[in-house]
Amino acid sequence: MHNISEIIGRIGDFYFAVQSQVFEITGVLEDSNGRIKLNARINEEILRKVKLDNEYQIWGTVDGIDITLLGCYVFPSCRCGKDTIFANLLAEPSEIIIGRSCSGDLKITKISAAISALNYMLPRMPFKQTVTSSKDAITIESVLSWEEISACDKYGKVSFKAGLSCNDSWEKVEYISAPSVEYHFSKPTSIKEAIPKIASVRNLFSFFADHYLPLENMEFADEDTRRLESGNVLCDCCIYLNNIENIDFPRAPFLIGTRCFAHNFDEVWNNWLQFYNENRVIPTLFYEIICNHSTHINRFLNLSQSLELYSRYYREKSAWELAIRDKYPYRNLSLKYRIEDILLYLDGYIEIEPEKIPILAKKISDFRNYFTHYDRTRQPEPSFYEVSSANIILRYILLVIVYKTVGIEQQYISECRRRSEYKHLKEDISIILKENKSLEHKDDK
Repeated sequence: MHNISEIIGRIGDFYFAVQSQVFEITGVLEDSNGRIKLNARINEEILRKVKLDNEYQIWGTVDGIDITLLGCYVFPSCRCGKDTIFANLLAEPSEIIIGRSCSGDLKITKISAAISALNYMLPRMPFKQTVTSSKDAITIESVLSWEEISACDKYGKVSFKAGLSCNDSWEKVEYISAPSVEYHFSKPTSIKEAIPKIASVRNLFSFFADHYLPLENMEFADEDTRRLESGNVLCDCCIYLNNIENIDFPRAPFLIGTRCFAHNFDEVWNNWLQFYNENRVIPTLFYEIICNHSTHINRFLNLSQSLELYSRYYREKSAWELAIRDKYPYRNLSLKYRIEDILLYLDGYIEIEPEKIPILAKKISDFRNYFTHYDRTRQPEPSFYEVSSANIILRYILLVIVYKTVGIEQQYISECRRRSEYKHLKEDISIILKENKSLEHKDDK
């Protein structure tokens, strides 16, 4: 199977349709700081017809390798010579398909993505090593012991699979555990729908990890892929995501590992799929946090918004019951009652005395109101320590909500509090409630 490095910097022949007319162009795929762009010469007719705000699909070959550029936005330019106009086209695709040259919609039957970080979701290291030594030789036996975890939904079958890659050279042989997720569709699916579906698997595991997980080595099979004699289908095309971010992630065990969901993954996956389809914004806000797009105050606001959205969709009635009982006089429900209701709902998951729940909820609501309305006469500015503690508490609440929603058992969720990130939740609550006097008067520096 070909990869992206084989088509960069080489001249290719491409085609694309403008106003129902197919044009042929010659160009080179160039790497510009990690983003691949097509640089091609065009004629005056293309220059006149192409639209800047349209999205185009460009297909062709580079050194005999079939290529399709999806979601291209084009930027034409020109310069005038003595008797000639020299026109150029710069096209930046959202995805690059290697292995198919297609003018229409690709119909995917299976898509997979390697995610090396999933090694840390396993209950133990994926390799077992046995070393035997004799006078003549040393033998090292490596065994990858890991059963496939799968679930079925209305779209097909999702699998979490073991994989193994080998790199050998004159002086060494290196084996690498390369786990992957795979979506085998029950009927051919558009590539524009298939990519978000494999990403939704990654997004669930991102919640289990509590950090960003990169999609690596995306491959797919389509209706033109040859079936093996066994009936199985091997992926024979690659997908290069042109807008991928280079974000580092911690090499540490996941909060929720395979032992927590392998026995009921079918239930967990279908619960996640329902939650994900109902509330796409909540995973999106979490994604912004784990990608470090939002830090400190912005992170606090994103977390607050996530919990408010969850409350509005799932717990509107119970949150209003608290407000009515409190004789709340306004038409728009305060975040205070939404946080209070969620804390009561999560009784047993978060160690806080019942009488402190309304006070904590009010404090968090006041913090949010300060940053959104900036009314110093009503709310004092929260300190750096208070915002940091609020971030830890709200992030843990969001994780627990997702874990509980998808069907992770309470004993496994409770174990998350033993991890270094969340084992001081009581102290974080005390900081917000001003019970920790040592930090009460410190400034934000």
